Amino acid sequence: MKMTDSSFKQAFRLDAHHPRGFDAADLPSSSIIYPHNSAFWWKTTGTVFARMLEEASYSPPLLHSYVNFYRTYVLPEFGPDPLSYILASSGSHRTASNGILSPSSEKHGYFPSYMTDDHSPVELSCIFGGEGSPIIRFAIDPIMRQENANTPAMKLFEKFASRISSSSTVDLEWCEICVEELTIAPDDCSDALSTIRYPSQYFIGFEFSKMKTDISMKAYFLPETVAAVMGLSKFDLITNVTRRLSCLDSRTPLNLFDLWNTTLSFFHSLPPQLAPSVEIIAVDCVPSDGNRLKVYVRTPRVTLSTIKRFMTLDSSDVSTTMSETLEQVSIFWRLLFADLGEDDEPRVEQQRLRHLTGGLMFYYELRGTYSRPFPKVYIPVRHLCNNDEEIVSAMERLYARVGNQDAMRRYRQFVEGVFTHRPLADHAGIHTYDSSVCKLKRLLSDPSARTSSNFYLIRDSIEINAISRLFIHASFFTTIP
Repeated sequence: MKMTDSSFKQAFRLDAHHPRGFDAADLPSSSIIYPHNSAFWWKTTGTVFARMLEEASYSPPLLHSYVNFYRTYVLPEFGPDPLSYILASSGSHRTASNGILSPSSEKHGYFPSYMTDDHSPVELSCIFGGEGSPIIRFAIDPIMRQENANTPAMKLFEKFASRISSSSTVDLEWCEICVEELTIAPDDCSDALSTIRYPSQYFIGFEFSKMKTDISMKAYFLPETVAAVMGLSKFDLITNVTRRLSCLDSRTPLNLFDLWNTTLSFFHSLPPQLAPSVEIIAVDCVPSDGNRLKVYVRTPRVTLSTIKRFMTLDSSDVSTTMSETLEQVSIFWRLLFADLGEDDEPRVEQQRLRHLTGGLMFYYELRGTYSRPFPKVYIPVRHLCNNDEEIVSAMERLYARVGNQDAMRRYRQFVEGVFTHRPLADHAGIHTYDSSVCKLKRLLSDPSARTSSNFYLIRDSIEINAISRLFIHASFFTTIP
């Protein structure tokens, strides 16, 4: 049964703090003092996370368990209330015209996270499955740890692994190699702060099962800083990672190095106007035989023809699964941008089109058992569309076109139920990316193939007291079978 506003506030008031979960009937009445001013982060992000779990129909025991995990272990990683820094100074960091974050001192007054465009350190997300049943997840930028030279990155991954190991199988072997190759201690990178676009070096992602208490973990690495300090290209850094991962087990060598070379050859073949920049390298925190490496890149040219080139790696040998994926991408593109030619970019202001996060983003999934990379495209609809109502309407029509009636009915209900701060038609900002991926279903022990399309969304900022913005972003994926 859906909570009323009053029962929701009662069940998740700030004095709730139970290691075993929450129950409105037995919450303590005494006030709890949260470390690092977590009360601010609970108000701005925790309540949204709880509302997403509720809208996604998680059972009350699971909802309470996951909210407790968020409150107890995640919120302290966000550090102090960012508004205190904004009020105390005219701004300890600024974004230059070229998009580079320019701190005014070696230590930022407030760590400018690259997680979101306004530097919020969390994105809450949701996956709509084939039957429209949402699965909730989120990713964080642990800004307290990243600014602390005394806390190695691996310690935080180990901390979270120990917190969830009782409910899921966690393996950090691939994560540790990425930490060694793709991160560097804060004290060793102070000279590079004036040249890098952002100081964030790693994110941590979590996904929450609906069947039982089970949290899976992912590791994301941003090679911007280590590349600047070491004087290496990001492509070279990925080559080093894939070489090490491919040699973990000499008895069953993985094919990651060859798959990366295939992907890299495609990148090198592109004309200058399409040359991609590396954004993120990611791995799952699972044993090696079930793991994967994901390489995220961004290209500035936002056209349908660009999507097709990057999805097929310029190959004319396109599988049926890929053809279906490209068909769905093309349908959604034309629902959003009617009468736009394949080589034409959407008609929006250049500052939106050329924003730091405004280009097309792709990731290439590399697995040791794959014979080729599997790509996924992210269309930056937040920068390209007039408002969120346009995007929701296009999503509904796309679901109708592919026959997913349940997702079509639930999509708008979920968005409006979670993001209650404004009408969708006001402007764009809730939705960030539409994304589509081509994968093999054998990952689920089924030899047949499938096509899936995802839609990535992010909540826009809300003004607070006319002096700042609410540091809360939320996102979710919806999958079309």
